[in-house]
Order: sequence, then structure tokens, then C-alpha cells
Amino acid sequence: MFQIRKTGVPVQPTSTAKIKSVADSFRAHIEKILGPYGMFCPISNALETLGQGSFEDFGFMILDDNDPSMIDKWAYTDPDNKCIYISNSVYAKACKNNPQARFTIAHELGHLLLGHKLDMVFARQNGTASIPCYRDSEWQADTFAAHLLMPTELAKGMTANDIEKQFGVSASAAVAREERLRKEI
Repeated sequence: MFQIRKTGVPVQPTSTAKIKSVADSFRAHIEKILGPYGMFCPISNALETLGQGSFEDFGFMILDDNDPSMIDKWAYTDPDNKCIYISNSVYAKACKNNPQARFTIAHELGHLLLGHKLDMVFARQNGTASIPCYRDSEWQADTFAAHLLMPTELAKGMTANDIEKQFGVSASAAVAREERLRKEI
């Protein structure tokens, strides 16, 4: 399996089952507000459900691409303020269903909804030490995004090509999801 992102920061250990549960809960929340939407998760609309219902403490802001906090970033999450910050160009692309922008927002939702905060005790270890995936903030957020955008129950048994088309994700995300689902059988 290939790695799309570099290793993140160490966070509290979280199982795939727990991440899936959080993604499924958020997906159910989205459907409760927006109504059933089938396979294709309307991620920009889903983002706008933050601040409602069981997610009322969370929010997001769209920032100008030239904002100093957005230099070299498409989006980022501030767990202390429970807020996602997204560049205007990424948000606009997500609204037009761009696969990479959709995954970026789903990934940031993962950081936010999984409650990522730096595990200070673990982070004081040697910076070159590898982080097990279940403690890696980036792996956890990618796993959340995969479950939100390509739920196991709907994607199981599909080819990567079908996953890409049905769920509006990139070819690389679809291949990674198909490989993961095949291993779960």
C-alpha cells in the first residue's frame, strides 16, 4: 500500500472500528439534516451542518488563499477552537465536487471530529521515532475521510474504478479503499 501523506503527530490511540463509528455517526447526522443522499456524500453541504445538533460546538471558516495562516496549506484544523480553516480555492473546488478538495475537507473533518490534540507525553520522545498508525493523526484523519466518503457497507465488493465514479473520489483514494476493503474480507 502506498502512503499519500507524511506521518502526522502522535495522538491518542484510536482503532479503525472507532474511527468508522465516528464517520458513520457524522454521516447519519448529515442525512438527518440534508435527507438521504445515497452514495455520494455532499461534503460541502456536510461541512455546513457543523454547528447544528450534536455537532453544535464545531465550526469552519473559509479564508482567502493569501491569508498568512494559509501559506503552504489547503486547509487545517484548530482543535482548541474546534474549527476547520479552508482556503477559498479548496472550498470552491469542493463545491464543484473536485475529488481532491472533497477528500481534503473530509480529512480535516476527521481531525476535528476525532478530537485530535497533540499527546504531549508521547510527543516528547525522540522526533525520529516512528508513530504506530493507530496513533498517527494523519492516518486517523485519512481513515475517517475514507469511511465518510466511501462507507464500507456501500463500497465493499466494488472495483476501484466503480468507487472512484460512485463516490466522487480520486483514483488513488479509490485504489487505496479497494485494497483496504479486500483485506477486510
